[in-house]
Amino acid sequence: MTTKGRKEFMKLLCHVLGMITNKISKFITFFCNKDVLLTRSMKVTPNLYGNLVANTAAGIAGGTGVMPGGNVGADHAIFEQGASAGNVGNEKLVVEKKANPVALLLSSAMMLRHLQFPSFADRLETAVKRVIAEGRYRTKDLGGQSTTQEVVDAVIAVLD
Repeated sequence: MTTKGRKEFMKLLCHVLGMITNKISKFITFFCNKDVLLTRSMKVTPNLYGNLVANTAAGIAGGTGVMPGGNVGADHAIFEQGASAGNVGNEKLVVEKKANPVALLLSSAMMLRHLQFPSFADRLETAVKRVIAEGRYRTKDLGGQSTTQEVVDAVIAVLD
């Protein structure tokens, strides 16, 4: 690639990134002004923009460890941690048992709701929120020292 070609490419890249940043800013401003919880809003975007929005929302919500996610198609659905995270594929967190299970628990609630089990989804969400609010069982990324299993056990203990 020529120097001129590189300059043109960088100019285009900066323009695209500026547009994306502007859209995310408008998205956040819209939801903040409406006082709407991002976890309750439905986002329908192409994958690239969905990832950018999910990661931004995760930062606002408290980190990638608390952001649920779901990908729903016409015939299939998958539910997973909703934002890219440093703990995805981080074997050290698994070995040390310090990975935050909240995102996967909330994603499980999304799956239950998708499968038409809203009462079970509500119970799981309520239990997770209660454990986090009580503050006794939190992983390091949420300001605590609990292990993954301790958080899961605490959620199970408060399920009604």
